[in-house]
Amino acid sequence: MGRATGLFIEKNGKNYIATNRRVTENASSVKIKFNDENTYDVNGYVALNSEWDLTLLDVDLPSSRILTPFKIISHYPTEGDEIITIGNPLGVLNQSVSTGIVASVRSIPDYGNII
Repeated sequence: MGRATGLFIEKNGKNYIATNRRVTENASSVKIKFNDENTYDVNGYVALNSEWDLTLLDVDLPSSRILTPFKIISHYPTEGDEIITIGNPLGVLNQSVSTGIVASVRSIPDYGNII
């Protein structure tokens, strides 16, 4: 069992959840939980990216659940870019938000870029 923060993104007119791949990769089932304690089953994954530790999940939500998905940008962050992190580290500090700037983007051989 594991936990990860997820966020809704819109792709081709449908909302998906982006979250950590390492948390979902060996799971027999996945549920999402909103801050109002409602939970929903995930239908499956749409995409995986091991290098970035991301998975894109498909979930059906009731039409009464209004979402405002994040927009996907097409460029990788660079040094000095402002960033926002949203999380639930270790299951505490629910919905914590931190702001900052990208100090560096480093290339790790045989792994890829890290921020």
